[in-house]
Amino acid sequence: MENKSRAIGLRVAAGVLIAITIIVAVISSGIQLPSTKNETGRLTVLLKDAPVEVDELWITVTGLEVHRVGDDDGGWLPIDFSTLTDELTFNLLEYQDEKVLDLADVEIAVGTYNKIRMNVTEAEAWYYLEVDENGAPINEESIDKVELKVPSDRIDVITRFNITAAENVVVLIDMQPDWVSISKSNNLRPVLKASVSQSQEDD
Repeated sequence: MENKSRAIGLRVAAGVLIAITIIVAVISSGIQLPSTKNETGRLTVLLKDAPVEVDELWITVTGLEVHRVGDDDGGWLPIDFSTLTDELTFNLLEYQDEKVLDLADVEIAVGTYNKIRMNVTEAEAWYYLEVDENGAPINEESIDKVELKVPSDRIDVITRFNITAAENVVVLIDMQPDWVSISKSNNLRPVLKASVSQSQEDD
């Protein structure tokens, strides 16, 4: 009985030794073992520019979504604001030339995306009726505030980009001044274009 137990112990020890040898050989050869980790890449969403003939344009965005292409895993995916708040209220005219608003900087699943959606609950155009020598309104009464309607309470940006593992995709949403119209019915109907750049993420 003792000899039988000793034989089993030797077989177990030999099996462990063989397993260790195989693992060391795989690591040394550089072969990568399969992983169940979900692959992600980084998406950065920036916003710039604003309409003309408006002194201030205040917008409240309460959500951001991206649309993923695919039959099985496609659809709208919510993403967080860079500020980690539930909503953003900003004057769009402050983001012109080289200044941009950082809307989001998140990791999302790899795949192909074709839309970015901003959920907008409030929009207001400000017109200065009387200004001082610096171009600022004299007082609150010298500002004509016009509440704007956003059809469907959302603004969709049509753009196509691919998220791949360990890469950073930057989407710059550019609201061209000549393309933005605030209609006589006070509807905000922006036409946006987006530029996409892609780079390797830093280790």
